[in-house]
Formats: sequence, structure tokens, C-alpha cells
Amino acid sequence: MRRAELLSGALAAFAILSLCGAQQPNRTEPATKSGMTIENVEQQLGRFTIAGQSFTITLQNRHIAGAPAGILVQTLGKLEIHDQSGAVLYQKIFPYQLEGSRFHESVTASVRLLAGDNLTGLLVTYAHQPAQPGTEQSWQVFGFRNGKLALFDQPGAEPATNARAQFTGVLMRTPNGGAPMIMRGPLDTVQLCAWTGNFYVIVPLRVDWRSGKLLVGERCLESGGGPGLHEIGCDMRVEAERVPSNAEFNFARIFPTPEEQAGISVQHAVIAKGADVQLLKARSIATWVQDGDVMRLQFPDLWLKVIIDNNTDNEGWIHGEQDLAAVGLPTRSPVQ
Repeated sequence: MRRAELLSGALAAFAILSLCGAQQPNRTEPATKSGMTIENVEQQLGRFTIAGQSFTITLQNRHIAGAPAGILVQTLGKLEIHDQSGAVLYQKIFPYQLEGSRFHESVTASVRLLAGDNLTGLLVTYAHQPAQPGTEQSWQVFGFRNGKLALFDQPGAEPATNARAQFTGVLMRTPNGGAPMIMRGPLDTVQLCAWTGNFYVIVPLRVDWRSGKLLVGERCLESGGGPGLHEIGCDMRVEAERVPSNAEFNFARIFPTPEEQAGISVQHAVIAKGADVQLLKARSIATWVQDGDVMRLQFPDLWLKVIIDNNTDNEGWIHGEQDLAAVGLPTRSPVQ
């Protein structure tokens, strides 16, 4: 019997914001034109110890006073990183916009130590709701550069969606399987829990602590189908919370391989209410995108391998909004 490849602890480490300190309003802004009052709610995260030095993070949130509970009544206004003397080392401001009695967008932030075999840094994760696909999350990595805590360079050199990012290793895929081939000396590899629009995947990221740079953790190349090698999607571990529909039956197309080509036999699986759907792995060319001083991930041509009711006749790859929704993974905001 197949089991889904899950990283059980990733989300717990990923969403630590609610566990760090109490929120205490410390100042109130004047009423807006609509008559609403915006409170400043400050939250302290840390202390985080890196190379024997302590750092704290201050989140200054904007909260609509008296508004009913909901994700759009509070949003991040400013993030600051302080050293152990209280000096501000880094500051990021988030403009906000009101729509009626709610914010147009809610931004939250979480912070955790990014520990490797060699050194340690800080990983800051921002979550946006609602957001267009591919913009729900963004990240920053801080580490020591020239003796000071500073923002590390993002993967890739060009701020464009399809930019070729620098990488440290590839996976050569052949008809007989794959073998990793490291292209540079040993660096630390860390794991990011990234939202695809339907579920989380675990994406490796390489950290070059010496130069203060981030590099793509993995690219996958395949031989065959012409001269040389061509890039394909890499397999990624899946973390998901399914939301099965109430329909008695759903239907999904299951492909034998993660591609749509003429002549490929497609299984049209019937998914009964309460069916056992196991999520085995995902595949896509994870694309790093620069957006100012943050980095984002996009997943073009995303595929998910599943097995339904432990029936190997219903084992294979699905993709597209309709098929993902059929197995209980509709498009939605990140699950917190």
C-alpha cells in the first residue's frame, strides 16, 4: 500500500506567528474618513540567537477597532529587526488600503531560525490574503555579511518571472532512474513550505553563507526526445489538507505520466464520497521570482500524483483546477 510523502512538521515550524508573544495595542490612530478607528497592535518575536548575538523582530499591525473577527480586519504595517541593543537593523513598510469596513488585503509575517550544518540565519515568511496565484507568499533570508546581519541575495540575477536562476545541483533523469550530481562544493540546504494555490509543497533552497547568496536547491534534466538534455519538473513532497466536496461522486482524469500528449491513455476515475485519496508527490519546475526585496515561488504546469482507494488502476498524475478540486484540493488561500 502506498503512503503519501508528507513532511509532518513543516507547517508547525512554518506558522509560528500565533505562538510568539501577546498582542498589545500601544497606540490608536485617528478615525478614518469612513469613521473607523485603526489601532496599532505591536507584537515582539524572538529573541533569536545567531553567532552568539541576539535579535528580535517587531511586527506593527494595523487593526480595525470594533470590527467583527476576520482575516481582513488586521494587516501588517511594518516589520523591524532589532539587535540586542535595540538598534533597528532592517525595516520594511507595508502600505494598506481600506475597502468599506475591511482592509483590501491582509498581510501576516512569521519568523524562524534557519539552521544549517554550517551557520544559522533568519527566515521571514509573508502571507497575503486574498492574493493572485503565485503571490500568496514571499520570503526573505537574513544572515551575517561583513560581520552584520543583512538580507541575503535572492536566487537568480534578473527580476523576471522566467529568469534562469543560478543553481548548485541537478537531478539527471533517464529511463532507468535518476542520480543527483552536485555542481558546487557543499552548501546548506534548507526546506521551504510553499503554497501552490491548492496545497503545500516542500522546496529545497541552498544557502551560501560565505557570500550571502541563495541558490536554487534543485533542477531536473532529462535525456531523450532529441539531442542533449532538457529541463523538466522536479518531484516535491506534498503537505495538504483536503476539503472533499459533498457530492456523491466526482470525476478526475488520471494520466500515466505528468504530461498531456496526443495518444496517451487517460483514466477517467470515479471518486465516491468518502474515498481514500492519497497524495504521493507533486512535480513542477519551481520558478523563483524577484519582487523588490522579497522572493516568490511560482509553479507552472503543476502535476500531482495520487492513488484512489489503494487501487493501482486509479494511480497516476492529475492537474488542472477541475481535477484537483475533484480530489478535494480546490483553489483557495493558504491554509493557516
